[in-house]
Order: sequence, then C-alpha cells, then structure tokens
Amino acid sequence: MHAYQQGVSRRSETTYPTLPVDMQRGDVERLIRRVGPQIGLSPGRLAVLLAMMDETRPSDWIRPDREPVCFAMQINIARICGQSTRSVRRTEDHLEQLGLIRKEVTSNGQRSRFRSVLGEEARTGIFFTPLIEALPGLLGLREQLAQERFEVQALKQKISAARRMVKRNLETLRSRPHKPLALQELESRIASWPTRFEASAEIQGLQDLLEDIIDVDDQLEQHIHEQTLESGPPDSGVRPLQDTTQDRTVFCNAHVGESTAGKPADTNIDDAPPDGGADCLEKQDETDPAGHKTQNQENLKWLTPDVLCDLCTDEMQLRILLAQGKRPCPAPRDFVIAAIDRLVPLGIHPSAWQEAVDQMGDLAAALCILIIDNNVAHPETPIQSPGGVLRAMTARHQAGQLRLNQSLVAIRKRKGKQVE
Repeated sequence: MHAYQQGVSRRSETTYPTLPVDMQRGDVERLIRRVGPQIGLSPGRLAVLLAMMDETRPSDWIRPDREPVCFAMQINIARICGQSTRSVRRTEDHLEQLGLIRKEVTSNGQRSRFRSVLGEEARTGIFFTPLIEALPGLLGLREQLAQERFEVQALKQKISAARRMVKRNLETLRSRPHKPLALQELESRIASWPTRFEASAEIQGLQDLLEDIIDVDDQLEQHIHEQTLESGPPDSGVRPLQDTTQDRTVFCNAHVGESTAGKPADTNIDDAPPDGGADCLEKQDETDPAGHKTQNQENLKWLTPDVLCDLCTDEMQLRILLAQGKRPCPAPRDFVIAAIDRLVPLGIHPSAWQEAVDQMGDLAAALCILIIDNNVAHPETPIQSPGGVLRAMTARHQAGQLRLNQSLVAIRKRKGKQVE
C-alpha cells in the first residue's frame, strides 16, 4: 500500500472535532463577524474567510467523521469577494498563520474530492477543523468584548447622570449673590469635557472623565454647603437627599424628598408599584414606618441614606460602597451609579433605564431599580422580567399613577422579618 493510501486509510478512521450541539455553521459565521477585527481580520480578509466557509457543506461541521472543507478555487473566491487571486492567496496564508484553517492542496493548487484505489474518499482544499478547535477561545473573546461593551455603556450612563448633577449644582451656585473664587476654575474644567462620546471611546478615558466630573460635583456641593452654613441654619434639621452629595454635618440625616433632576415629575415617587407586569411588587398598608399616609408628600422623610442602604440587596450595597469611596455617607449619585451597575445583572436594557430617567429623574429611577432588584427573588411572586417591570413603572409614572413608597415599606418589613 502506498504511503498516500495509508494516510487516507488512517484519516477515514479518525474522529474529528465538531461544533457544540447548540451551534451550526451560521453561528460560527456570526461569531467570526463579531470578533474578526479583534483577531486581525480586515474587512477584505473577513470577506474571504466567510466566502470560503459558505462553500463548505453545513453538515460537515457537526459530523465527527467529516471535516468541513472548501473546494472552491482561489479564482472563484476572488470573483465572489471582488478581489484579486493574489489577495485571496495572501488571506489564506494569513488565516493559516492565525490557526483558523488548514490548507491542503495539490502542487498546482487544485482543490477537490476523489476516491483512492481502495475506495476511500480523499479531499484537498481549505479545511476548517482548526477553526472548530479554536472556538472556545473565540467564544471567550466574544464574551470579553460584550463585557467591555456593557462597561462602556454603563460608564456613559454614569457620566450623563453625574453631569446632570453638576449642571444643577452649577446653576445653584451661579444664582447665589456671593460666588466662590474657585467657581471660574470649575467652569473651565466643565467646559473642557467632551460634549459627546466617540464610538471608539476607551474604558480608561471614560473612567478618567467620570472621576473628573465627580470631583467637580463634590467641590460644587461643598461650596453650596459652606454658603448654606454661612447664611444661617436651615428651617429643618434635615435636607433632601437629592439636594446634596457631600454634606459632612447633616447629610447622614437627610431624607428623600423633592425633585431628583430639577423636574416637577420627580416629586411623584411616593406611591405603590404598578400593576400588570409589576404585580409581584408589594402592595401593603397605606402608611410608612413614620406613620405618614402615602398621599402625604412628606412621607419619604423616613428614607435616610442609611435606611435606604439597608433596603438594598447585598449586591447593590456593595456597589453603593464602591461609589461612596471615603465619604462618610452615601450620596444620591452613589445610589444612581449603583443602580446603573445593576442593569446588566438584572437583564435590563439601557433604553429602559434611559426612558425611566427621562420620565422621573435619576434618583427616582434608581429607587425603581432598588425595588426591582429586591423583588427578583421575592419569596412568593418573583419578578420574571425586570426590564418589563421598569418600563411598566415608567408608564405608570407618566400617567401620574406610580407609587413607590409602599414597596419600600414592604421591603423594609420583609427584611426585618428575615433578621428576626
């Protein structure tokens, strides 16, 4: 028996790697489109690879006794892709170097299938077994890219929320008769921030921008607090949570009260959760721990930052602590940032969050996330679709029917029972 025939005989007895049971050739093509640029595939080379894959038999990707092979000649692939045969040849060499294909052709470049003298099938062409073997790494890369995309999206949302808080505090300081000497410098820093995000924005650049915005916001808050102290003590011993982010004297006794984003709509956050998609949220009695009726706008005074933290899940509490940093008490911005960090784990689409923010403001939207986060593991009626519930709550708010206070009260009662 000739050596070539021996090789053919051994190959016919080989078991080849196949795609996972939940994947087909089309899934691999979509995967390659997603990760291609990250593994060094230009659009032209990606087009050649996909054209060659399209020339394989789909069943060969899932049969352990076969290898997926492209028999098409270079000139035919070149015509399909609108490229020269030289470009296709270079792409084949590049793909082989990347470990995505194995090239086995005759001396004149022929690609075909035929039977040996023993009746065994022999094939020459572009083999895609190496690509199948590389799938775990490519799937991991896709997951990494998705995670980075989520992180970029979250950073952009945090930046937008922090900038809104800066804008509100800046307007407050500008309206004061006595402006701090540092205001001009802070305004210069604010003017240097980019007005829009580039599609190619890097995570580190966004993180640096967020830290700068937070630093400016903290300084603005400090100036506002100092001027408030100079003008005399406030009428009440507490200040609304959303009106301060760094008050080292009375902040820990602050409560949730009026507007969260300078909008009148923000005041309507003291009601019960919506029905329908959110019917698994608690609907308890009409009073809060302080004995206020839900119709009373002031009933949210019982929600100090510490109490609100206690109402959060462990995961959200951790995010609040990370956002809080070295400050003694959490600020409204910390709750908002923590809520944004919970969107992906809860499976809530960014558009649902943005709609909620547009309708009710940052802090009220964060309270919605806090309630949803607690109720995905409700002992009796767990939330099945967090994103759908958030959209339902947004719609209820728009209709003037959203009530959050009862759910917050019920969560506190439930947590109290768990402690007991």
